[in-house]
Amino acid sequence: MDPITTSRHLRRKYYCIPRFLHRQAFPDEQGSATVATVGMIAVLVVTALLLLHAAHNRIVHHQLQVAADCAALSAATAPWWDADACAVAAQIATAHHATLVDCELDDGMNATVTVRSGGQLLKSRAGPAALATGQ
Repeated sequence: MDPITTSRHLRRKYYCIPRFLHRQAFPDEQGSATVATVGMIAVLVVTALLLLHAAHNRIVHHQLQVAADCAALSAATAPWWDADACAVAAQIATAHHATLVDCELDDGMNATVTVRSGGQLLKSRAGPAALATGQ
């Protein structure tokens, strides 16, 4: 092949790519996209881990709230069945993998329960609607 045909062939091959984007334009920067890609992947992984941690904390909080609510409801209804309110609340909290910290029964109907699990502490109250609204 003569040099004229070869140069035309090369020009045709890269005719739609601007000259400044060719690898030959920046020979000393080969591999720089790899470094940028690794950096972006690292940022995405750290962000995903932070989101997973936040989601886990939210789930644990909701599970602990369910444990506290169930323990308070069981403590509020225990006197109707002639059972010890705080003992029933402790059993319910233990069934939900939590620990009963405090249990108070007011007037035999309102129960206030504090439950702990995984370093979080939640309080819940249960009782008849008439007492809760003050009627």
